[in-house]
Amino acid sequence: MLCLQADLADLERRCQAAEVRHQDLTAKLPEATRPLLRQIEAMQAAAEAQSSAWAGAEAALHARINDAEGRAAAASERERLAVDRMQVRGGGDWVVLSCQGSPSLVGHAVLCHWP
Repeated sequence: MLCLQADLADLERRCQAAEVRHQDLTAKLPEATRPLLRQIEAMQAAAEAQSSAWAGAEAALHARINDAEGRAAAASERERLAVDRMQVRGGGDWVVLSCQGSPSLVGHAVLCHWP
């Protein structure tokens, strides 16, 4: 019987020690997670900033595309009007030549009368 009482007392001491360790760990848990929470918050802020930057860059690129498309349409219309004017004036065949050789005229077109 003394052996059982000693075992029971030992088990109670071990149980109390385990409960104290559990309480200590429970108390330290928020302290241990604070750095991780700060890191998560910093990562979320960085992700939001990056998303905002990407949205700004995308908007700028869309604006550049729209501007380039508008300029291309205007150039095409000016070319069409010039060809129409030349056909009305001369009545002959006109040819549009692309100037690729001269650095100052690259990308421009030249209207020439074809005899």
